[in-house]
Amino acid sequence: MTELLTLHTTSALEKIFPNTENIPEFSSFSVLKGEKFSFQIVLKYTGEMFTELKINTETDLPYNLYVVRDVPVELAAHLNRSDDRYISKNPGLYPDLLEPVTDKTKLRLLPNQNRVLWVEFDIPENANKGSHTINITAETADAKAETVFMLDVINAKLPEQKLLYTQWFHCDCLSSYYHVEPMSEAHWSLIENYMENYAAYGGNMILTPIFTPALDTEIGAERPTFQLIDIHREETGYSFKFDKLERFMALAESKGITHFELAHLFTQWGAECTPKIIDDEGNKLAGWFLKADSEEYKALIIPLVAELKKYLKNTGRFDNCFFHISDEPCDDNIESYRKAAAVVKDVLADCKVMDALSETKFWEEGLVKIPVAANNAVDNFIEKGTDPLWTYYCCAQGRDGVSNRFIAMPSVRNRLIGLQLYKYALQGFLHWGYNFYYSEHSVRMINPFLTTDTDSSFPAGDPFSVYPGADGRPMPSIRQLVFFDGLQDLRALELLETISGKSHEELVCELENRIGESISFKNFPQEKDNVFSSEWMLNIRKTINEMIAEYR
Repeated sequence: MTELLTLHTTSALEKIFPNTENIPEFSSFSVLKGEKFSFQIVLKYTGEMFTELKINTETDLPYNLYVVRDVPVELAAHLNRSDDRYISKNPGLYPDLLEPVTDKTKLRLLPNQNRVLWVEFDIPENANKGSHTINITAETADAKAETVFMLDVINAKLPEQKLLYTQWFHCDCLSSYYHVEPMSEAHWSLIENYMENYAAYGGNMILTPIFTPALDTEIGAERPTFQLIDIHREETGYSFKFDKLERFMALAESKGITHFELAHLFTQWGAECTPKIIDDEGNKLAGWFLKADSEEYKALIIPLVAELKKYLKNTGRFDNCFFHISDEPCDDNIESYRKAAAVVKDVLADCKVMDALSETKFWEEGLVKIPVAANNAVDNFIEKGTDPLWTYYCCAQGRDGVSNRFIAMPSVRNRLIGLQLYKYALQGFLHWGYNFYYSEHSVRMINPFLTTDTDSSFPAGDPFSVYPGADGRPMPSIRQLVFFDGLQDLRALELLETISGKSHEELVCELENRIGESISFKNFPQEKDNVFSSEWMLNIRKTINEMIAEYR
C-alpha cells in the first residue's frame, strides 16, 4: 500500500526534479566546527489534490531552511563547447533557486511530485563535539511522516580561508534591477546586503569600480555609470577625491572582505580602447572613442593610478589590492595588449597585476604578473612552473571534464574545484558572474527568474549565483552553496596538512592513495550506467574528516 506522505533525506549534491525517482538516501555525516553543512529533505504526497504542509526540524544547531525552486533553462550548454557530463542538455525547468522559508506552517505539496527543502546548518565554533540528532517531522491534514538525520561534530575548527576568491560584483545591476538611483542611500543599502551574502560564501576579494568596469559591454555602448573616484579637470591636469571609494572599501571590510580587485584599466578582449571615465560634471574623459595608447589617456590614467596608489598606501590597503589591464586577451590581440600594458608599466611597477587568460605567452613575456588561467588551460601554466597562479572558468569551460557551475551540470562537478585548488596550491579563483542581471554585452535588463542564460547567450547559471530578493537581499542558489562546500573541502585539507605535520606533497599522495584516484583539473567523478553519483565526492570528504579525527 502506497503511503500518502513520504519523507527522506538526501545529500546537497543531488539535483532533485519533480519526477526524480530512486533518490539516494543520505542520513548521516560528519562536520567540523565553524563549517556550513547542507542536506535536502524530499517530500512526496500521493493525495488527489494539493495540500498544505507543516514542517518541523528539531535540533540544537542553528540552521536555515529553504524551498528548492525550479528555474527555466533555455540554453543548457553550448553544443560545441560541452562534453557528456551534464544532467541534460535539453531545455526545461531545473532546480536551482533557494527561497527562504518564512513560515514553516504554510508550505504546499502538489500531488505525485517531489517537493524539496534545503537545510543549511551553520555549525558554531563552540558546538558540542559528538553526535547531534536532527528530528524532522512533516504533517498534512491527513498524513504524517518522520525521519532522523545524524550529524557528528568533529572536535576541530575549520580554519580561515586562505584562497583569494572573487566573483564579479556588479553594482550597476543592483541599481538597474531595483530601480534606484546609482549611489543613492537605497543603492548603498542594497550593496551592503549583497556584500553580506557575498562574504558569507567565501568572497574575500571584490571587484571595485574605481570607474565603470569595461566588462561585457557592446562596442560603442556603455553600462550605467558607477564610478568611485571623483575626478576634477583643472587647467594643469586633474585632481582626485576618494571619498566614495573609502565608503565602498570600508563597507566591504566591515563584512569581512579583505582584498580589492580594481576595475580594468582598458577595454575587454584586446585592450584597444579605454573604459568609460567621467569627471565630476559628468563629462566623458575616456571611453570607446579614445585609444588605449593615446596621449590623452596617458595624461589621465597615469596620474589617476599614481594618486590612487598613494591613497591605498596611506590607508594600509595597497598590499591587498590587485590591478587589471584587460580581461581575457588572446593570442590574436597580444600586440594591442602589449601597447596598453606599456602605457601603465612604470606606474604599476610595484603593484600586483592580474588578468584572466588562456595563453602562457602573456606570462612568459612578463605582461601579466599574476595569470588567472582558464581551468581548461591551467595545466599549461602548471607545467611551466607559473607562480603565483590563479584559475577561473566561465561560459567556455564546459567540456573536457573541467569543473564548472552551469545549472544543467551535476553539483559534484561544481564542488570538486576545491580538491583541484588544493592539489596544485593555487592562490586564487575568479568567476565573472555573482549578480550579472543584464543580457549579453549589457544591452538590456533581464528578469533573472525567467532568463538564466543572459538572453540565450551563456549557459544557464553562468551569469549569476544569487537571485534578487524582493526585500533587497539576495537569495542563494544551489550552485553558490555547493561551490562554497568545495572551498570548505579546501580548508579542511589545509587543516589536515597542519595537524598531521605532513608536507603538502605527502598529504596529496596519501589522499589520492586512499581514494584510489589521481586528482587533476580534468578529473571527473566516475560515472556508472550514465548516472552521476555524488558518492565519489562524499566519500572523499568523509575520508578527509576521518583523517582529521585520527590526528586530533
